[in-house]
Amino acid sequence: EIEVHRQILAFSIWHDHSMVRIYGHCPLVDGKKTTFYRHPIHKFDFTALEGKEKWIAYKFTNS
Repeated sequence: EIEVHRQILAFSIWHDHSMVRIYGHCPLVDGKKTTFYRHPIHKFDFTALEGKEKWIAYKFTNS
């Protein structure tokens, strides 16, 4: 339990027609009670800057 306390164990990617948000998910262990939290890692508009950031989510998932 202590090995995973407040460590990011999973990632999720949320998107719509113009925005992408990357989140990390981690547990908070308090005795027998475990609560999970979502931590924002990065958000960006891939339509801004003439699409220069459109590959960030792809590069993140492949690294």
